[in-house]
Amino acid sequence: MLPLVAWVLWFRPEFVGGRVDYIIVGGRSMLPALHGGDLVVVQRERTYRVGDVVAYHIPDGIFRGRRIIHRIVGGDGGHGFVMRGDNNAENDLWNPRPADIDGKLWLRLPAAGLVVAFARSPAVLAAVAGGFVFAFVMTSGVGQRRGALSPTTGLGEGPPPKDP
Repeated sequence: MLPLVAWVLWFRPEFVGGRVDYIIVGGRSMLPALHGGDLVVVQRERTYRVGDVVAYHIPDGIFRGRRIIHRIVGGDGGHGFVMRGDNNAENDLWNPRPADIDGKLWLRLPAAGLVVAFARSPAVLAAVAGGFVFAFVMTSGVGQRRGALSPTTGLGEGPPPKDP
């Protein structure tokens, strides 16, 4: 019960009314703070400031909508924040405003994103779906023929045999 309460209060994603979002880090731009494959939890804040690591959607251009997690190195909410990855020499091309920001880094789970990505892979999803179908077929009686031999007695379901 306690894990459910914790999830509802602190870890419920935005799409179900929560205040957090989950991101799997890709690339090397935030080394050494964040590594590719880390799972990070970001939480929406009222304000953001220089030094905050935030996830944002690219506001315009060919990469519009793509999600980036970088550090705010300048700017402001009115004109847009200046962003840069800790491992990058230059600032990002985009200057997101608060409406473009998904949230501030709240929690990092090292390499947990690799597990999530594996679990979401088509082969794993197909295997899980196949397992559910197999379990359903085996427990529901689908495919059993009338008159088939009983697994316990070896006798069919018909009338008892006549004495010779």
